[in-house]
Amino acid sequence: ATASAAAGKQPPPSVVPVASSEAPGAAIAASSSTFRESRDQVALSERQDAFLLERLPRDWAEEDIHSCLQRAGLELGEDWRSKLLIMRSRLGRSIGRVLVASAAHVPHVAQACPSGVTYRPMDRNDVEHFVEQCERFVNLSDDLRRLSRPDCFQRIITISEVPESYGRRDIVHVIKERCGVQVEPRDVVFRFKRWGRQSDACFVICPTAR
Repeated sequence: ATASAAAGKQPPPSVVPVASSEAPGAAIAASSSTFRESRDQVALSERQDAFLLERLPRDWAEEDIHSCLQRAGLELGEDWRSKLLIMRSRLGRSIGRVLVASAAHVPHVAQACPSGVTYRPMDRNDVEHFVEQCERFVNLSDDLRRLSRPDCFQRIITISEVPESYGRRDIVHVIKERCGVQVEPRDVVFRFKRWGRQSDACFVICPTAR
């Protein structure tokens, strides 16, 4: 059986054991998190710190993205390289997602990019979440190897239908509040979808099988 939580302002995800000889008979329902309730009252475009371009050609480097933004009328200044963060695989290949550190709300830049490219404004929490995703994506192979270790088999739980705005710290908070178990953020391993988007499922390595 799996437990779930709807996205948005619905309750956060529930925790379900993957393999445990002492698994409880019923899932634990988690209560709503209040991490972002106050910021939801302000339009995202008014608290924007950056924006995200997705589905870019995977062979595009920083220079290609910068040229595209210039054609759209957006100038990032002489330090433009420091304002672009491309999500890359462990081999250094672009996944087609880039964060642009600009507070300007310029959705028209997507029209200057190849067909299919999408634009999304991001606030501070979104930016932190994307930076964390980039780190986790690079380390995904190492994390999956840790999950496959025999000593972890009875200590792994899975969480399904996780809101896309959740990161490692949110999962750690839910488990601590609802289950009384303290886990390390590095032991939360998210799956990834195509284009490097975070999946709605993650695995957690708990301290013990209990």
